[in-house]
Amino acid sequence: MRNLKYFVLAFALMFSIGICNVNAAVGQAPGSITTKVDLIYYIYYYGGSAKIVDDKVVLTSSLDLGVALNFSSTEAITIDLNGNHLYFDSNVESTAINIYSISKNVTITDSSNTDNDYIRAQSAVVFSNSSNSALTIENTKVISNSNSKTSISAYGVNTNNIVNTTIQSEFKGIVAQAGSKFNIKNSTINFGNFTGEYAIGATGSNSSVVVTNSNVSMSDNATNGKAIYVGADTANVTINSGTFKSYNNAVDVEKGNVVINGGSFVSTNNYALRALAGKTVVNGGEFTSNSTFGIQIVSGADVTLKTSKIKAGNSSAFGAISMPNTSSLASYIGADYFVSDPSTSTGSGMLYTTA
Repeated sequence: MRNLKYFVLAFALMFSIGICNVNAAVGQAPGSITTKVDLIYYIYYYGGSAKIVDDKVVLTSSLDLGVALNFSSTEAITIDLNGNHLYFDSNVESTAINIYSISKNVTITDSSNTDNDYIRAQSAVVFSNSSNSALTIENTKVISNSNSKTSISAYGVNTNNIVNTTIQSEFKGIVAQAGSKFNIKNSTINFGNFTGEYAIGATGSNSSVVVTNSNVSMSDNATNGKAIYVGADTANVTINSGTFKSYNNAVDVEKGNVVINGGSFVSTNNYALRALAGKTVVNGGEFTSNSTFGIQIVSGADVTLKTSKIKAGNSSAFGAISMPNTSSLASYIGADYFVSDPSTSTGSGMLYTTA
């Protein structure tokens, strides 16, 4: 009866604004969301309320759910949280918001200018995009409370825009799998349970991540976590300024291609930048380790340091850069460099490189 009551209310609302979901039988649980009308029905069926304003579905109350939102949209859908939240409880164990099949673009935003809006999953991946469409999340918060789930994951040829958004994650923040692209701008990622792996990861072939003016702050509890992790041969990551702090490696390049155009990179216990393989070009930035070498370069990694500032945490025991014994510093930064301690080229303390 409760579901029927909410459907009657939804039907009355949709009738009053001139829309009606003719595919929804009275009392029938909604399935995959293909249109804005489907979404309105879904919201009312599960006890929330919303209205369509200027082609957006605007929440007028928060929605607590024990089921997932599944989008296979045949039209673009924008959800305005309007100061409200979407909460998915522990009954949702896989993916809270799933975008798949023939989905058109899905956008989640908040126009309220308050701090009350969020999308939160208790024990599931918050967002998964496996469609060929664009997912945009802006002006809100995405919270994953699980110690084994991801906040936002994508695979397939799609684009995912994270703008002016805070992501709180315990395990993995953003994962770019095969073919997917992430544009992360003016956003904040707070990360880390001790089981946590990374805040931003490019792990799939032909994946792409561009991070601009964003901040990643890792808890010291995340002893194995990385702020940025690159783990596929054809993955591409570009960092354009921001602050990246971790207990482990702030930027960890196991494979792939990385370009760093400025920013602050700090590791509490390991390296601010570790390059094991792939190609890394540093066009600017400050790299600081509070415990060991500022940068570690392993034999086989292709690294070019242009304009940068590198600091070892313990200048009595460590230099600014750890590199293969067979290599010279000049092979990485050219002939134009100097250190605060001129007695050794890889010397203790601070090292500056210039283009």
